[in-house]
Amino acid sequence: MRPLFLVLALSACAHGASSKPVTTPDWQPWSKETFERAKAEGRYLLVDCSAEWCHWCHVMDDTTYKDARILAALDARFVPVRVDVDARPDLAERYGEWGWPATVLLSPEAQELGKFRGYLPPERLVEILGSIEARAAEGT
Repeated sequence: MRPLFLVLALSACAHGASSKPVTTPDWQPWSKETFERAKAEGRYLLVDCSAEWCHWCHVMDDTTYKDARILAALDARFVPVRVDVDARPDLAERYGEWGWPATVLLSPEAQELGKFRGYLPPERLVEILGSIEARAAEGT
């Protein structure tokens, strides 16, 4: 009995209050440092272009960006970047035809690999994130 208790106690300590599950992406700013980090770590960038007033941006936050599959993919292979299009008119102009939210995938070298218009349900974003190597190989 004692060894089993010890195993359970150690397991509880290892998975206790200090290890919180990730429930939202670790959004980074659109900055030189963020892009340098992605390049140095060989990580793709997922850029979320959104606005505070955008209904579908909030829906995407409440559904897609809380999905465990999305969080795991982002954590494993991406640097997630959040851009407030009202604060960045240059990026609003660049991606405005895609509407809000706009999701943009970039290579670690910041080459555009794909742009996606509007709300993406979790299943669709899982598919998109899973195709990142193929997109990078195509260069499109």
